[in-house]
Amino acid sequence: MSPISITQNANVGKRKNRKNVLGCMGTIITNVKTLVKERSKNDEVEELKVEDIIDASKKEVAYVANLLSMSKVQVIMMAACLERCNRHRNDLSVLAETLCINYLRLLEFNDDIQDLKKRGYMRIDKDNNVSLPHEVLDALKCNTAYVKPGNTGLSTIGMMRRLKEMFDRIDNDEMEDNVFLEEALAMIEDNPDTSFSKEFKNLRIRDYCHIETHLFLYLAHLFYNQDDDEINRSQIEDAFASEDNRDSILSWIHRGNLCLMDDSIVEFVNTDGMKSKDYIHIADEVKERLFEDACTISKRNQIPADVIRCDAIVGREMFYGPEEKHQIDVLSSMLSQDRYSGVCESLKSKGLRTGFSCLFYGTPGTGKTETVYQLAKASGRDLLMVDVSQLKSCWVGESEKNIRGLFDRYRKMVKSSPVAPILLFNEADAIFGIRKEGAQSAVDKMENSLQNIILQQMEDLDGILIATTNLTENLDKAFERRFLYKVHFNRPTDEAKMHIWKSLMPELTDNQAEELAFAFDLSGGQIENISRKRSIQSILDGVEPSFELIKSYCSDETLGNKEKMARIGF
Repeated sequence: MSPISITQNANVGKRKNRKNVLGCMGTIITNVKTLVKERSKNDEVEELKVEDIIDASKKEVAYVANLLSMSKVQVIMMAACLERCNRHRNDLSVLAETLCINYLRLLEFNDDIQDLKKRGYMRIDKDNNVSLPHEVLDALKCNTAYVKPGNTGLSTIGMMRRLKEMFDRIDNDEMEDNVFLEEALAMIEDNPDTSFSKEFKNLRIRDYCHIETHLFLYLAHLFYNQDDDEINRSQIEDAFASEDNRDSILSWIHRGNLCLMDDSIVEFVNTDGMKSKDYIHIADEVKERLFEDACTISKRNQIPADVIRCDAIVGREMFYGPEEKHQIDVLSSMLSQDRYSGVCESLKSKGLRTGFSCLFYGTPGTGKTETVYQLAKASGRDLLMVDVSQLKSCWVGESEKNIRGLFDRYRKMVKSSPVAPILLFNEADAIFGIRKEGAQSAVDKMENSLQNIILQQMEDLDGILIATTNLTENLDKAFERRFLYKVHFNRPTDEAKMHIWKSLMPELTDNQAEELAFAFDLSGGQIENISRKRSIQSILDGVEPSFELIKSYCSDETLGNKEKMARIGF
């Protein structure tokens, strides 16, 4: 919103020789200043009366009062609000100061002020700070009356947007709880054909006490508008303007005395297979009905970007050394659909955990991640890729919630999928690192908290988790113990490198592939890079690169590559 000065706009109105709202308001403020100056010259009391201001600007006051359907007192109140509150919030005493009237006299016209607030022309918070809504200013700039948006004709999406605006006003101390509930219930009543209103009525939400109804609307707002389905204590505190209401609802939740919970409408979030009192939300089946016509739930059920379908994975031939090949063959056999369920049943019958956690470690480019892809494709399993950077948040408690949410999501995928998917932590050292003993900083404490959550989740895992890492020396020992299978990916043998060269560049002769394999200590990933460079160069030049050029690519690829990795066994 661009700041304005209505005293300047008054001159614009005069130049055009026609009346407009802002010009008239500017004239009113100018006349107030003139009255004060005249009285000070005559040694009279500089304080004015409301009647004095109205008399000094009769034409302007009458014009605005007629156009905006306001009383004359409301017109001069709006003039002061426009002059002082269009950029910042100021309390009512500032309006009195702007009009040069006694503050107590201003309060005599409280009914007029409250009417302006009710009509949406001004907002007044609990500390009597006044602000001017930008939509009001936009209407007055167009020389039209502001009409508060009606409640009818709203969809579920429209009602959620309106709820967001209301809760923003509560957060800014511009709306009391009773006013919020009155407006929200009226909005729901006026839009009976929406799925939200139908389910709201079916659940008889308005029959609950006012603060439980208020809480329900807040949970619905956060779920739809902020995609937040795990609401914690601090968030609930933000939902209410009244401290008494906040304390009451938090106490009821903690003691389990919430009627919404008794009726299974609101519930504690299931964390680590247990109900936690740290987070609450609206029950899933209730949300399904509430937002049936808003497409929210169906949208969540679409395959997101971090889920890779097994049939979308391109099959590739992988080349390993003898030891890696044996280990991968064991895993491949175990993960096959006909063997996996039998293994799980056998473990369960013996009282053993059924989750499979695997660690693939070794130098970069040795095929760790690609092996996970190929195992997924061979066993018909989807992949849930973990983006560690998105899990970590700068906000206290958010990272922990993200981790829990990730495992909750994976558990739901396992339950809803005929074949258990694979949960892949790529470059896992970024989150599976060594825990900090005696952590003091907030960052270190958060890292330790995240790792403790993951350790517990790995203990309770029902499914398949595979982590890949290049830096095993950074791996915490507690994590190492929880990996059932640990596969070390060595740099490929000369024979394996020959096969990789031939698979990526079939036009190479056996002698050329052998020469490249023995002359250059390259990983599979590095050989793939060279293959891509060769393809790009052939497109640019229109001819296939020479063998000598390919060897130069190999020399470029090996510069500075001295990394050595520690082995931790199978």
